[in-house]
Amino acid sequence: MTTGNFDDYRRERTVRSSWRAARILLAVLTVLALAGAGGLFALGRIADIGPFSTGTPQADYRPDQWEAIVVNRWNRIPDDYPEPALTDLDGGIRVDERIAPDLNRMLDAMRAAGLDPTVTAGYRTRADQERIVRDRTFLNENQGMEEEQALQAAERAVGAPGMNEHELGLAVDVTARGTDAQARQGVAEWLAAHAWEHGFTQRYPHGREQLTGMDESPRHYRYVGADLAARLHDDGLVLEELERTA
Repeated sequence: MTTGNFDDYRRERTVRSSWRAARILLAVLTVLALAGAGGLFALGRIADIGPFSTGTPQADYRPDQWEAIVVNRWNRIPDDYPEPALTDLDGGIRVDERIAPDLNRMLDAMRAAGLDPTVTAGYRTRADQERIVRDRTFLNENQGMEEEQALQAAERAVGAPGMNEHELGLAVDVTARGTDAQARQGVAEWLAAHAWEHGFTQRYPHGREQLTGMDESPRHYRYVGADLAARLHDDGLVLEELERTA
């Protein structure tokens, strides 16, 4: 396979996805011709977007249990999910301000244990996530994968747009500063043992890929609150299992 570059790749993707833009334009014109709920219904059915979409169901969201929302490849971020109020961490990373106190306490505890942690990812916009998936898909294609296979692998690794916890502002990627493999392993082991004490759970552990729909990620942690984190830890569960037993 001939190796391309990101600009060529994005141009090719734009051409291949032109039919999608045509469908959306048709949907907009249809909505303009209809009124009220009927218009929203048409938008969802024709363009497959919005609250009447025929695609992936929306995750169950309850404002009084915001930390328990389960977003994955089977449950997308709800259309009415509120824009998170964000706060800045070191390095320009942002997270939902409600998780920052517990996150900072966890980072302080890690430093007290002799580690040097850093948060490498926090809140992402939908556009951020779309770009990340495009770039990962490009890399997969340059390694010999067919287009659909490359996209699926990218989404298993980093999460499909609209179905990724980083867009909630409740997820962080935590590792050690620098490139020392032993230091990174030390951070991963500490998190696996102690993150639950600070309200976080390892979202994509080894051996649960079929349940979570995602590849293993030892650095991806999701805030779920103290009570839920303790339950997940004590019972050895991931959020998908808890949802099924609720």
